Amino acid sequence: MKVDLTPNQLSGNKFAFINTGERTVFVQITTIGQPIEDKLPAAQEGISMQTTYLSREGNQIDVSRLTQGTDIIAKVTVRNATWKRGLQDVALTHVFPSGWEILNDRMLTAGAENYNSSQFDYQDLRDDRVLTYFNLSYNETKPLCSVECCIPWEILPSCNVCGSDV
Repeated sequence: MKVDLTPNQLSGNKFAFINTGERTVFVQITTIGQPIEDKLPAAQEGISMQTTYLSREGNQIDVSRLTQGTDIIAKVTVRNATWKRGLQDVALTHVFPSGWEILNDRMLTAGAENYNSSQFDYQDLRDDRVLTYFNLSYNETKPLCSVECCIPWEILPSCNVCGSDV
């Protein structure tokens, strides 16, 4: 049985269901609507972050002039300036533009010597983003990931960092 309720019927965020039968009944409540707009201002709180794009040789490159098939390294520099104390359980999410392919250097023989997994506790490579989890000492910088530019695009800011101590 499906019952559609109006917003007035659900006001106050209370909902009651009484089973008058003898059998077990399973109830599922589903809501549909617009999420509330996030109006929180951006805050730095002692953490700074900068993304630099490098060639495989380590030279800085202009991402607005990339050609298809160019291998690049996205170096995300996260600095901790929080009163000389370390930060624990930092999470970095780096979202890449569509048309870029994230390369898994752990699977490439050519990149294995450059890969240093000791920089982080865990790294999850997805289709369009890299999720990296690590601890950050005072004034320390972290981590590296490799991407390949498959299709030229327009770059937009795309990194978020958060942590339990942030």
